Amino acid sequence: RLLSAEIDRQMHCRYKLWPTNYIAYDLLNGGNTFSQHYNRIQRITFNNYLRGRVIKLMVNRRKILKSDAFRKQAREVLLSMYANPVKNKLQSEKLRPLGHGLSEDLRHQ
Repeated sequence: RLLSAEIDRQMHCRYKLWPTNYIAYDLLNGGNTFSQHYNRIQRITFNNYLRGRVIKLMVNRRKILKSDAFRKQAREVLLSMYANPVKNKLQSEKLRPLGHGLSEDLRHQ
């Protein structure tokens, strides 16, 4: 378990984050915490992309009649998908790397 957690932590720390990841995180959380990682044009472009994806989902799933609730839920799911790498990286940076006693820790499991 510890080895798996450490592999996950290192993967999250090394994962390259893109402007879309930061934009989604900020949109999802209603802030501008990571605005230094993107510009206004990128934010507008990403918003337009999201809008298009939500419309496509609505058409494909024939959810036009119940559009408001579905639109909000679809947008939130899409934002979460893009924001999760930022959340994971933030979480992994809080965790300490395993010490030199890794083999010792693994024997106790």
